[in-house]
Formats: sequence, structure tokens, C-alpha cells
Amino acid sequence: MKKIRVVKLSGSPYEMGWAHGQLFHDEIHLLTQDRVALCQGKRWTGRSLPREAVISLAEACVEEHQRYAKDAVALDDLMALTRDEEAICARPKPPMEVESCGAAIMCPFTGDFWSVWGLPAENEYEHFVI
Repeated sequence: MKKIRVVKLSGSPYEMGWAHGQLFHDEIHLLTQDRVALCQGKRWTGRSLPREAVISLAEACVEEHQRYAKDAVALDDLMALTRDEEAICARPKPPMEVESCGAAIMCPFTGDFWSVWGLPAENEYEHFVI
């Protein structure tokens, strides 16, 4: 398993987010490329899609997602989901390996952001307004 990198940041949530993005610029771009490639594949969608179609679909979903996400799911329900033993944020059972460094819940419509470090079942969420 790769060593977990620890980054200590300070400042406003915006400043810390900016610094995090700068520090992990390459990794963020690689992950984004990987996710887009996954969505292009037949195994994921049932058919092959060109990159432009995946990006276009994602962009078309933003407005609807913001409308839906505004009131659709209660914050307590989302937090409970991350603490569920069957969720991804749980201790692995051999032969599986799962790395969890926390969880985040965002509401872009209002600028609210909640985050927790480590296993959500063992730690409390912090609230930020971005």
C-alpha cells in the first residue's frame, strides 16, 4: 500500500482548497482522465462513447443536479450513509483492501461543505461555508 501523504494547510476554506488543488494538480487531472475514460467504456455504460459525449452529458446534468440536490437528501441521512458498515467508508475485511481518509458532503447551491477525516463512524463532521 502506498504511504498516505499528510498535508497541513491553513487559511480560509477557499485558500486551503486552492492550496490542496495546487499540491495535487497532477493527481487530480489523472483521476479526472481516468473517470472520463471509465465513462467512455462499454463496460461502464453498455456502449462506447466518445470523450466529447461524456463531457457534454456531465455538463447537461449540472443544472438538474443543483436543483435536485438542493432539498432532495437530508444532511443527516448522507452522514449516516457514510457511517454505514456496508458503505465504502468502513474497515476492510480480508481479502479486500479499502483505503478511507474521510468523507465529504457538498451543497454547491448554498456553498455548504461538511468533511470528516478518517473513518466517518469514528469521527465528527466539520461544517464550512465556502
